[in-house]
Amino acid sequence: MFSTGDGTFSSDLAAIAFALALLLLPVALGLLLAAALRSLLPARRWQLLWAAPLVLGPVALSLVAIPRINALSFWDVLLAGLCVAAGLTLGMFQPADRVVSRGLRAGARVLAGLLIAEVIVRVALPSPGSVPPPRSARLVVPVTNRDPPCNVIFPTDDEVRHRSTWGAPGRPTVLHIGDSLVAGIGVSASENFVSDLNAAQPSVRHLNLGSVGAGPDVYLLALSRWLPAARPRLAVVYVFAGNDLFDLNARYLCCPQGLLRDEGSRIRLPQVIRAGLHFGDRDPLQAVLESLARTGLDDAELLRERFKAPATPLLARTVPDARWGVQVARGTDESILQQALLLGLCSAWQYDPSRPVLWTRASLTRRVELYEPAGFYA
Repeated sequence: MFSTGDGTFSSDLAAIAFALALLLLPVALGLLLAAALRSLLPARRWQLLWAAPLVLGPVALSLVAIPRINALSFWDVLLAGLCVAAGLTLGMFQPADRVVSRGLRAGARVLAGLLIAEVIVRVALPSPGSVPPPRSARLVVPVTNRDPPCNVIFPTDDEVRHRSTWGAPGRPTVLHIGDSLVAGIGVSASENFVSDLNAAQPSVRHLNLGSVGAGPDVYLLALSRWLPAARPRLAVVYVFAGNDLFDLNARYLCCPQGLLRDEGSRIRLPQVIRAGLHFGDRDPLQAVLESLARTGLDDAELLRERFKAPATPLLARTVPDARWGVQVARGTDESILQQALLLGLCSAWQYDPSRPVLWTRASLTRRVELYEPAGFYA
């Protein structure tokens, strides 16, 4: 329901705590509302009269809130509404002296069921692949709340058809692709400059594909989606040499790994490899050498046979203070040494598999992103 990828939560424990809070806090809110209703309306018939709208109210409000909340998914918001309704039901229709005990028993059953389901998913089901586009990432109802770039990258077929053919037929089309400056943040859709161009040039169809929080990777994916359908005469890409670059490889609800790392990307962008280690207060060299010794190896070069590292040179970009990477205090020796091998083959600007594996405090404390030195990144 929510991404637990690199940087989303500081630890697995934080992710579990968030999930439990998502389940328990709405139920507690429902119990408090039920207790308030009992005190305000002591007569049983009035309680029953108000019970139905109060139970259905949170569910209805969650459905209204879904398109307006991008931080949580459709099912997170709906689940929160259902949990509030469950708390209200439990508080209204159970004897007052048994609400807590029965609530705890019901909560224990739910947590036990979730734990069993988690075990079944991890043991019996294959590892999940890339997150599908929003139009197919659904159980019953399509996803309606998406980050703005998702609307440009994964529009519905009806939306593409409508926007590509509106107005008089036969008009040439111009695509305008960019970030919030193109989208017109702070003004209505009729007041941005693309709308002004449509008013000034009625013989041309100008399509606004601007999106708040987008970077050049979003622009490239938007082009791949809209070019075949819109068949534009011209596509204008607006790149702001500022936050657009920081938005590269950003994570969205439709692609929590980041667009450049998504192997399911429809235009097959080269994969970005990240490497990094977090040592805390430990000495980097000593920590890595201890992991090497525990695996029975005495030479870092032997790690080439143990792990499959990229065989060709790659561009390296150092990312200071990056949160992603392996926490040495909690990581396995295998995960630590795999990261250490990549870092030992990196300089500050290049990954070179032909060089010796060099471990220094400087190389081991870098967090790097590795890119193919051709094509998209050339």
